[in-house]
Amino acid sequence: MRTPAEQSDFRVYVHLPLLVYAALRGDAAPARPLGVVTTLVYLGAGALDDVADRECAVHWAGVPATQIELVGALLLSALPQLAIGRLPVSPETAMAMHEALARGLAEMFAGQLADLATARSQAVDPAVVKASVAAKGGGEYAMFARLAALLAGSDAETVERCSLTGRAMGTAAQLASDCMDIFGSEGSADLSNGTRSLPIAFHLRNLVGRSRTRFLHLLDDAQHDPSARAAVRRELLDGGCLRLCGVIASLRVQTALSCLDSITRFDAPAEALRTWIGGFAFARSQTAVSPR
Repeated sequence: MRTPAEQSDFRVYVHLPLLVYAALRGDAAPARPLGVVTTLVYLGAGALDDVADRECAVHWAGVPATQIELVGALLLSALPQLAIGRLPVSPETAMAMHEALARGLAEMFAGQLADLATARSQAVDPAVVKASVAAKGGGEYAMFARLAALLAGSDAETVERCSLTGRAMGTAAQLASDCMDIFGSEGSADLSNGTRSLPIAFHLRNLVGRSRTRFLHLLDDAQHDPSARAAVRRELLDGGCLRLCGVIASLRVQTALSCLDSITRFDAPAEALRTWIGGFAFARSQTAVSPR
């Protein structure tokens, strides 16, 4: 847990559920055990994602992929459920939290599966890719926020609004992350794996005939050729697709802020969430549309 936790000042898998709870109830302390649940989910999903992307984090060095998959499965399919079972809540709330966890994981897996299914595809619908982004990143954050609202004993409408806040946050963050994967590093796991992220889907939609065939060949070469990856980046920039993704991410940020304003009860934790949504997420999307 320590390694990923040290990589960011805002550790969403801890801070999001705690701040949502505190914004509703005024004190984050009772939600700290929930931070264990969401951290386990985050680490389990990250382990499986590392294997799928064939780019494992440094703390997995020397560990076979099969063992990483087993760890990821354990972190997702057993430990969070056990942790929820130890929360001091009513049986009804516990059942609702177990259902939220199960539905959230199912949505995340569906989004990841859709992402993998379009890899190296010659025809991909941007709407399908956007739905995958909303399911992968948006589904995870929505689940974290929903669990916090359920733990806080919120009414059904507030639970849904918390979930919508998390979904918009997660979608913006996932989209920004996908864009930064292409433009923020020399390697790019997505280009190396042939992933059709949203900038690429938008660009392919605008190409026909020889231009389309040429770009598809360029994407194939980008899986192993750094010069081809650089050419893909230049073409995406020239086509304006990256800026379009930045606009979409910014709209999701505004949605998250609007939803948050409709549910918060206590100012300090709500302001901390606003700072993250309006600052960190927006900064990432801006970095993505103005790469170095």
